[in-house]
Amino acid sequence: MKKIMVGILMLSIQNFGFAQSDMTNEVKNYLQQGKKISFRFEDNSIGTVAYLIQHEKGIKVIFDKNIDTKKSFPINLRGQNFLVYLDVTTKKLGLNYQVIDRHTIRVYK
Repeated sequence: MKKIMVGILMLSIQNFGFAQSDMTNEVKNYLQQGKKISFRFEDNSIGTVAYLIQHEKGIKVIFDKNIDTKKSFPINLRGQNFLVYLDVTTKKLGLNYQVIDRHTIRVYK
């Protein structure tokens, strides 16, 4: 009986992993959709990214407590989408992100 329960548990974990991967790809594809735009800021921060993604795409960006949302750098991206903007900003600031669900992205170190 224990072997059956362990097998069911392993299959459940494996299926959740596929569902999470599909959701991540779905959100990333959504961020790539739409008209290409330019992101030109003297003081670009992860807070700016979060604000724009939430207001333009309806996806909430949450931060771990140790994230400085005001740390900034200049950015000049032309003809890009929100996924590239998020990728460039997080990498430049030494951050990572994770898709939690279809409506939430988590930013962490």
